[in-house]
Amino acid sequence: MARVLLTARISDDKDHSNSIQAQLEEQRAWALASGHTVVDEVEDRTVSGSVDLPDRPKLGKHLTEVGRQAWDTLVVSTQDRLSRDDRHFNAFVGNVLDWGKGLIVLDDPSFDISTPMGRWIAQGKAVQAATELDKIKKRVTRSRRFLRKHGRWAGGTPPYGYQKVKNVPRAEASKCADCGVWLEPNPEGKGYHLEPDPVSASTVVEIVARMLGGDSLTNVCRDLTARKVLSPWDYALTKRRTPKEPKGAPWDVSGLRRILTNVALIGQTTHATERDQNGKALKVEIVRGEDGKPLQVAIPIVAPADFRRLQEMLTAQRAKPGMSRSKYTSYMLRQVGFCGYHVAGVEAGQTFEEIHARLARVLAEASIEDGADPFSHPIYGQASTKRGKTTRYYRCKTYLDCIDGKNFRADEIEAGFEATFMDVVGDLPHTHRVVIPGEDHAAELAEVLESIGDLEEDRYEHGLYKGPDGAERYRRMMGRLEERKTALEGLPSRKAEVREEPSGMTIREYWASLDYADRGHWLRSIGMRSLVTRQTDNMPAPGSPVIVTVFPPGFRENALRWAQEQR
Repeated sequence: MARVLLTARISDDKDHSNSIQAQLEEQRAWALASGHTVVDEVEDRTVSGSVDLPDRPKLGKHLTEVGRQAWDTLVVSTQDRLSRDDRHFNAFVGNVLDWGKGLIVLDDPSFDISTPMGRWIAQGKAVQAATELDKIKKRVTRSRRFLRKHGRWAGGTPPYGYQKVKNVPRAEASKCADCGVWLEPNPEGKGYHLEPDPVSASTVVEIVARMLGGDSLTNVCRDLTARKVLSPWDYALTKRRTPKEPKGAPWDVSGLRRILTNVALIGQTTHATERDQNGKALKVEIVRGEDGKPLQVAIPIVAPADFRRLQEMLTAQRAKPGMSRSKYTSYMLRQVGFCGYHVAGVEAGQTFEEIHARLARVLAEASIEDGADPFSHPIYGQASTKRGKTTRYYRCKTYLDCIDGKNFRADEIEAGFEATFMDVVGDLPHTHRVVIPGEDHAAELAEVLESIGDLEEDRYEHGLYKGPDGAERYRRMMGRLEERKTALEGLPSRKAEVREEPSGMTIREYWASLDYADRGHWLRSIGMRSLVTRQTDNMPAPGSPVIVTVFPPGFRENALRWAQEQR
């Protein structure tokens, strides 16, 4: 009797589907009746038949040199469950023969790859399965294109912030007053459309507001996880047809970035124009309507102007140097504290007074001399644990070449910074930035110009819109875009204003309201800097840190101005 590997696959694992279970039950019954030993069961859920067998999440490990040693025969319920790609199927059959293994297809007793005639018949069936898959793909593509065009949800998991809602019978086309989404006549109320989900949409609004206010992806994820706000993956589990218990998955930065860069937040959608052999999207474009503008398929959760600002911020954060992830990123003075011993002109053997006179002169000059950048050598947080006790400390970026070369205890340097900082500005009013929206049509005009360029490229470089019908469609779309371009160029423009307004707290009170991580984030967001040295042997506390705080331009002046206006 043989050692058999039972395999099951389903392309779309819906909650109500029992396909995997049915396949395995059939195979178990066959193995029991035949007296074979089942060595393992493979369940590849939500895996397309076009994915090559070695690349499948569950089956792949059983096809390696080590994995093959555990089984003699691979069992599948139907040939199309094995593969819907004739090239993959033929290659796999060749491998099975080379390995000296067997292959059983339960619904086809005549299936036999041991003879040329059997392989020829099996190859014919593989071609049929591949042809059917190609038809399915084209049918699904046409269906999705139609549904998108008519304002209906094309299927799958809704983007975070939205929920699918069943359509109601609609005798005539209607237009959403909030976002301009056109819903075509749908007398029978078929299908679904997207609407903002009350719970997840409110979370998106909070996240966007925090990001635009200067918060970071890392801090937002940490806070949402601490508050036990369900992550997108967990929330999707609760929204299934058969709700499932959340797994407690935390919010992660990469996942949040994908949500915040998705045009779904402004009610638009995308489609893949190029995929790899496994169906993964390689190139994605925004779906456009007959007028050449992005097709609006749902009510926006985020205002388009805020969405554009958010994309600029996320792009800038990703491109910003020195922002690589580290296990020490939680230290409060990260990117705030810098070693004062690396300022040009500071040399070994100088007295404390000479060193600080040089620091004061460099900082007062307001322009950086060659090599005199006072903030060239940041101090980094480190930790060591001995006998169960953890000590946190900072040290210079290049401590081996530093004049001082010693560690600073984190509690001492952070306490020293806080005392110096509060002595200067602690009793002044805390302010926060308030954005006064402007009237700027440049982004929409740029979008229209981009659409005009895309249309011209499609027609004159890619040969689209051919024939009388195509030419008429091109003229209609181009005419609408030109009309919109002319209208936008005639509208007034007023820049948005950013103002500092008092929050009602002093800086000391605001500081007390923040936790450790948020204090560091706030210092970095306002551009705070400090230079660190230490007392020398002839001073009251030799070795203790000495902090020189460097406030961002205008910070103290603005706070003093608000203090005077409030008197």
